[in-house]
Amino acid sequence: MEQEPLHLVAVHAPQKLELLLTPLNKLGVTVEGCELAEAIRVTRADMKRVGINKLQPHFYLSTGYGTITGTTSIALGFYDCMPLLKDLNEEFRGFRYSYDDVVNLVEESYAPGATMGGAFRNLIEKILGRFSLLFIDPLKPAIRQLAAPFLHGAIDKYFSSPVAADDKVFLIGQGGQVSVLKAAGEWEVMTVNELDDECFATPAIADGHIYIRTRSALYNFGK
Repeated sequence: MEQEPLHLVAVHAPQKLELLLTPLNKLGVTVEGCELAEAIRVTRADMKRVGINKLQPHFYLSTGYGTITGTTSIALGFYDCMPLLKDLNEEFRGFRYSYDDVVNLVEESYAPGATMGGAFRNLIEKILGRFSLLFIDPLKPAIRQLAAPFLHGAIDKYFSSPVAADDKVFLIGQGGQVSVLKAAGEWEVMTVNELDDECFATPAIADGHIYIRTRSALYNFGK
């Protein structure tokens, strides 16, 4: 006979308490053998398939998911390496996500006819809605008026995020215009280069090189 869920919770409760009292560096969790290892394998295979060979991201376990600005280091949530840790994550954060959950949320948000900004807002609202976030639409006239002083002199529409290195800030517009700004209090354009291709991806900087992905090519610029 199948056990009642209450019995399973009772069995796991002492183990959860023990996990809560254990320092992170004593948990013994590793990427090898858990579902994160398969996600990393697929990511590396996809990069190799499209010809990205020299740029190899470094994956490591941390308290959450994210990247370190200006590097190729990618943090992975340690709590996804163990079923009981996943349960604790769900209890403390209010939800537990899976690969299928994320795919479904993205498909629901990026439905046909939705704009990129609107779809992204829908996705964030579905995931973090319980935190009562305030969403600001940059296309509204009032918001554009407030942002005008900061956007004065902007050269193009921007979908990628700016990156900084060597006392410079690099911006890449939708039309492939690479603007190099001086990292200072005033907006000073040092140079502008044309790639003649659409670009929506944020560039990556590693070992003195900047990698720029456009719609049809991957560029590597370095000294």
